Amino acid sequence: MKENSYVLFPSFYDCATEPSDNFLRILKKIPIKKNDFVLEIGCGTGKYTLPLAEKEFKVTAVDSSKEMITIAKSKAKKRKLKIQFINKKIQELRINKEFDFALSSDCINSIIDKEDLKKSFEIIYKCLKKRGIFIFDFETKKFMDLQAANSGYGGRKEKDFFVWEDYLIGNFLEMKISIFKNKKRNLFERKEETYIKRFYSEKELKKMLDEIGFKKIRIFGEKLGKIKKNDEIRYLISEK
Repeated sequence: MKENSYVLFPSFYDCATEPSDNFLRILKKIPIKKNDFVLEIGCGTGKYTLPLAEKEFKVTAVDSSKEMITIAKSKAKKRKLKIQFINKKIQELRINKEFDFALSSDCINSIIDKEDLKKSFEIIYKCLKKRGIFIFDFETKKFMDLQAANSGYGGRKEKDFFVWEDYLIGNFLEMKISIFKNKKRNLFERKEETYIKRFYSEKELKKMLDEIGFKKIRIFGEKLGKIKKNDEIRYLISEK
């Protein structure tokens, strides 16, 4: 299956998605302190990277998309934030530094090969200090069902716009994004990108983490409390 390649859509990403307060709030459930070393996987355009750096964490942010990293770097420069950005796939990450905790938002489901996901978890495990903590969110089957059922929305950025459509195929959600660039006199050039997300069950995720050596694996529901059947997003915390 073709890997996701975020090239055209990053320039629209911020106007198409909004950060969740939940992801930053869940940090209150773990023992963290200022100046802790943080590894962020799949930083995108920096929607969590920048707030973390502003809270005085020492952030290393990784993303496979050069275009996403470029936007995040520009934002960090404007805010005069010191952040280390790395443009690599997590499976290819080689870094001589240990982190107090690692986190990842809206990324795990985009790693569509199960072996690649396990390798990613292994690399994160190696990057953590003893008793280091790994936090990530993941999308449930309910989320993917609703995305496909409510497919079809769009947005605009200045004179350009996009249309986003979702299709569910088994455990895979295909997101087809059409981008319309205004060339002149309302004549548009259309380009398309397709991204894939994969549904992973809690059992699969916990099994991978457990086999690698993670301990104290906890899962929280969408409201950061008990798991509920209709949760669209869940949060997982594990310890090295």
